Amino acid sequence: MGAEEGGRADPPRPESKKLIWTIIVAAIAISAAIISVPFIQEALKQPNITLTDKSQAWVGGCGFSSSQLFFFGFTLINTGEADGFATVAVMVDGAIGSEDTFYVPRGTSVPGAVSHTVNDCNNHRVDVRITGVRRA
Repeated sequence: MGAEEGGRADPPRPESKKLIWTIIVAAIAISAAIISVPFIQEALKQPNITLTDKSQAWVGGCGFSSSQLFFFGFTLINTGEADGFATVAVMVDGAIGSEDTFYVPRGTSVPGAVSHTVNDCNNHRVDVRITGVRRA
């Protein structure tokens, strides 16, 4: 007796309902993961920016004033997989004297220049370097 009597089926057991819902939720989660893979891959791409072809010039000062102007020209190259921004600093005796930020599209090189005035006539170690890179 039971299922066939009167043309009615027994109601589904609670364990069966739980299994069906688990399968549905798992299918949705797997589908979402598959769909999101390209977006995650794109989000993980990063710029890789380096500074090359650096040239330095001491523009002048201390003959007519009590300050010195240092100028740097350079090229920024992005070999990464994403467009980026590079922050370039003039370093004076190991400390940041001034900074500027440059946009560098992926797969390109961009010329740049920065300058900094030192308000004395002493000798200084002056250089230029990238202090930060971030995705555009």
